[in-house]
Amino acid sequence: MKEYVERENWKSRLGFIFAALGSAVGLGSIWRFPYIVGENGGAAFILLYLFCLLLIGFPVLVSEILVGRTAQSSPYGSFRLLGRNRKWGWGGYLTIFTGFIISSFYSVIAGWTLGHLFQALKGNLTHFTSAQDALHHFQALGGSAWWCVGFHFIFMVLCVLVLISGVRKGIEVGSKIMMPLLILVLIVLVIKGLTLPSSFKALKFLFAPDFKSLTPAAIVLALGQAFFTLSLGQGTMVTYGSYLSRREDIPKSVIPVVLLNTAISLLVGVAVFCIVFSVGLKPEAGPIDF
Repeated sequence: MKEYVERENWKSRLGFIFAALGSAVGLGSIWRFPYIVGENGGAAFILLYLFCLLLIGFPVLVSEILVGRTAQSSPYGSFRLLGRNRKWGWGGYLTIFTGFIISSFYSVIAGWTLGHLFQALKGNLTHFTSAQDALHHFQALGGSAWWCVGFHFIFMVLCVLVLISGVRKGIEVGSKIMMPLLILVLIVLVIKGLTLPSSFKALKFLFAPDFKSLTPAAIVLALGQAFFTLSLGQGTMVTYGSYLSRREDIPKSVIPVVLLNTAISLLVGVAVFCIVFSVGLKPEAGPIDF
């Protein structure tokens, strides 16, 4: 059997947790989670999602991290080594391809986010008097090829710079800075949201379950959300696991990722639905249906 190639390891467990959390917390938690909760009845769907997360999402996450840590290789190398057959490597390629497909729209929306950050810094997002005004502004920016492609390009360049800096100096350092900032911003938004009128309706919607609102389709959506929000099946967690030391305790590294990801999803829900109910929007309106 071939000798293992020594790989760079995470500098600390905290670095791994923030990096894995940075992958898990994204569109799945901040964008997709609120609108599928709104479309599927609120609290009852959240309980179903938490059940899928505990029963399936967490074990699969541990498995992916374990595969990567054991093989100390890329998804292709990990599947090939553990399957003891070259054909198993194609399973690793499939996860990489899945990640590529998902990244193809992640990066576009990340470009929008970066563009709106610049809009906010310029003071262009404070003059809206209604949700329709905000929607029209978003559509106007989205209709500009230069704006969309330009910020998408800037975002991709930033990602490349992080990646070529390596695991410790790139991904780990960036995650240790950006994740605490994200959590801080989210806490501020939640506090502000709770001061808005009708915020109690948002809390009731999120934490008082009505199981009559659940449908069979909600089960599939909850399971899909459990996979999506933890970046499962994309090769990401196998790759991150491959940079863990073989002495690392996997449950101690993974449990905080799941708990923090869940907490952030719920905080996002509070922040979003406090705004939704306070401005008179419908919780089931969807991501862009004003």
